[in-house]
Amino acid sequence: MSICCISGFSWNGQPIGQESKLANLNTYVSGTNKDVAILIVHDVFGWTFTNTRLLADHYAKEVDATVYVPDFFDGEVVSPETLTNTDKQAKFDTLGFILGKHGKEKRFPEMEACAKSLRQDLAYKKVGAIGFCYGGWAVFQLGSKSKNPPFTLLVFE
Repeated sequence: MSICCISGFSWNGQPIGQESKLANLNTYVSGTNKDVAILIVHDVFGWTFTNTRLLADHYAKEVDATVYVPDFFDGEVVSPETLTNTDKQAKFDTLGFILGKHGKEKRFPEMEACAKSLRQDLAYKKVGAIGFCYGGWAVFQLGSKSKNPPFTLLVFE
């Protein structure tokens, strides 16, 4: 995995959404559209990362959708200081983090449950998925034709 997955910058701003539950996972929710939902599969910085929440707010406003950011790491997040701290970046075991305790076998069933809940329990007519870095592989799986029907109508990367 590239250093770009754990480096960058923090945005200024205050998220405006609310915390709720989706498929029994803590979830950040922004927007009020009852027909269109977007599921964000977060990167290693997790569901509480301000950048991710501000992005969810932006998508909710610009696309007129309700955006969901579930916690796919059981509350564990990578410290935002890692973005700019080269010592923390060098010490961070990215592969152990994403292939070990947060690997596909453990986390994808949760992601499927969230997408399924948006479709079936909350009855959204359109469901999209967006994933960055860690979340990229998941959105392709959610939109795969092997899921009959696919859990998401649209896939963004």
